[in-house]
Amino acid sequence: MDENDKNYEGIFVFNTGNLDEARQWLSTDPAFQAKALDAELYAWYGPAALQEIISIDKKLHKKHF
Repeated sequence: MDENDKNYEGIFVFNTGNLDEARQWLSTDPAFQAKALDAELYAWYGPAALQEIISIDKKLHKKHF
């Protein structure tokens, strides 16, 4: 991410139905536990295909054009 007033480093997208579950997952992250990173959580609805992006990307990069 570009420089910003909150010094954000990146974005996590959790595939969950609620923020409490996302908080629980986040609490297991060593960087979060060490307070090296902080988080703001927001509910966001994305397309179902979002979770397929990684596998699609791997398939596309195997092609030689």
